[in-house]
Amino acid sequence: MWKKAVTNNLFKTLSALQCPVYFIEGNGDQQKSHYLVEDYYKLLKAPKKDLFWFEKSGHTVFNSEPDKLQQVIIEKILPETFQ
Repeated sequence: MWKKAVTNNLFKTLSALQCPVYFIEGNGDQQKSHYLVEDYYKLLKAPKKDLFWFEKSGHTVFNSEPDKLQQVIIEKILPETFQ
């Protein structure tokens, strides 16, 4: 499963979804995947989508900025998805 997950190109195989999509990305992630996430976010078609940047976080946003993460979920994501 891991091999398929890391070799699958979502830019080609999944350009649209029929559900809300939210990306939460740490700007300080050493893996630098956030550039790919931003490009994919721009390409992806979804009824609702958003990209949240966490400036003080790396790969583990939930450890670095738990209060901000909770605030984004409660104040932004929940109201948009559970109306």
